[in-house]
Amino acid sequence: MRFSTKSRNVSIGLAVFVGLIIIILVASGAFTQENGNNENGLSSPTQHTVVVASGSLNVDSNSHTFISFSVPSGASNVVLEGNFTASGGSGNDIKVYVMDPTNYGHWTKGQQAFVSYSSGQTTSGNISASLPSIAGTYYLVFDNIFSLQSSKIITAQAILTYIK
Repeated sequence: MRFSTKSRNVSIGLAVFVGLIIIILVASGAFTQENGNNENGLSSPTQHTVVVASGSLNVDSNSHTFISFSVPSGASNVVLEGNFTASGGSGNDIKVYVMDPTNYGHWTKGQQAFVSYSSGQTTSGNISASLPSIAGTYYLVFDNIFSLQSSKIITAQAILTYIK
């Protein structure tokens, strides 16, 4: 009788020990995939973040400047977000656009252009532009063409995010 009680206690102890090991392995991620692949062996999409603008830049009177950035092939859910503040001149104002190269070319020629973002003439603003999942170069434009005498100092932060 004593032998069966001891055997039962050993079995319970062994079961508890194995259970604890399984809990520790699951908690440590030993049973998860660490290579970023799904069950089909394909890479899982990952969100990428790229700093497009961070700091200050000068925009001369009757002029514009831009920051170009690239959307890579295969990117989806492409968004440019950020903020800006203008100072200088009597209005401390600027116009900000986000556009693709074709529309940038139209805009610089004074032709009709379609933009992904337009701030209007303002002192500050928040940029939020959803871009097509088309690889290529895009432009974050700071427009001071309307100001015939005053240059502007722009402080801007902008981040491009996408899934690939």
